[in-house]
Amino acid sequence: MNYSFVDKNILITGATGGLGTRLAYSFLSYGANLILFGRDKSKLNLLFNKLSSIKHSYQSIKPICIDFSENDSEKKIQIELEKIDTVDVLINNAAI
Repeated sequence: MNYSFVDKNILITGATGGLGTRLAYSFLSYGANLILFGRDKSKLNLLFNKLSSIKHSYQSIKPICIDFSENDSEKKIQIELEKIDTVDVLINNAAI
């Protein structure tokens, strides 16, 4: 089967962990734009840099540092989601 996620926005929570990272690479290989939520800023930046080096020019990657265990995380999520046109696929992978 030939899957294409070109022009699709994929939001992955817990993107800096094992499964989240693998999903990010996989969706990127199918042409998706990525919105990556992670709580560790240095891991998130490292992942962003690695993915950016292999993405196509038409793809975008938006890293968002957020910790779901913080009291104000819901407000932060709302603010970030208002900046995004559409989320086509949501993968809830964050550990709490």
